[in-house]
Amino acid sequence: MMDTNPVNFATGWPAFITDLQEKILPIYEEHEKTFDPFGVHGRIHICRSVIFAEWMARFYNARASIDIDFYAVRVASAMHDSGRRANGVDLWESESASKCVRYVENHSPYPQNAGYPDYVGGLIGKQPENDTCKWIVRDADVLEIMRPCCGRGGVDGFRRKFLYFAGERDPVAAALPDAEVIREELIQEAWRWISETERIKLSFSNSATFFECLLDKLGQEKPRYPMLSSLV
Repeated sequence: MMDTNPVNFATGWPAFITDLQEKILPIYEEHEKTFDPFGVHGRIHICRSVIFAEWMARFYNARASIDIDFYAVRVASAMHDSGRRANGVDLWESESASKCVRYVENHSPYPQNAGYPDYVGGLIGKQPENDTCKWIVRDADVLEIMRPCCGRGGVDGFRRKFLYFAGERDPVAAALPDAEVIREELIQEAWRWISETERIKLSFSNSATFFECLLDKLGQEKPRYPMLSSLV
C-alpha cells in the first residue's frame, strides 16, 4: 500500500525519483535546448539542488526531530527554476511557483488539504519565513551556486553568510554540539560533488535516468561523499 504521509521519506523517495526523471527533468531539458545550452539552470543544477535539499531535510528530521514535509521540499527544490526563460537574475520565481502549484495539483500522490499546493509552491522564493522547509529549498540553491560557471571562485568564493543551515540564524541546528563541523563538511562535500559532476555531466546527458546516474556515482564513491551518499 502506498505511504500517504509526506513526512515519511523512506517510501516516498523512490517514487519521487521516478517522477523527477519522467515529469520534471524534461522541463529543464527543454530549457537546455532553448536558452540554456550549458545547463546553468538545467538538469544538473536541479538534480544537485534536490540532493542537497534531501540531505538537509533528513538531517533536520533525524538530528533535530523536526517534522519535515519531504514531498514539499523535493518538489519545490525540483521546480524552483521551472518558470525560467533566461539565465542571469531570476525574474521568474512567481512563474516557477505557479508551475509548482499546478504540478502538485496534478501529480501529488498524497491526499491534499485545501491550500496544500499553494504551500508547496510558496516554498519557492528568496524571501525567508519561519519555515524550515523553505530554508532548505533556499539553502539547496545557495549551495549549488558554488558551481564554476557562476564565476565566484568556487568554494573559496562561497558567501557562507547566505547559508542558513547550522549558522547563527538557525537556532535549531546551531544548537547541536557539532553544528559548525557539520556545516563546513557539507559545504566542502557539496563543492567536491559540484566539481566532479560538472566534469562528467555530458556523459549521461542523453540518459532517461539522469538522476539515477548521479545517485549511482554517489554510491560508487561513498568514501569521498560520506554525507551525500547516505541518500543512496
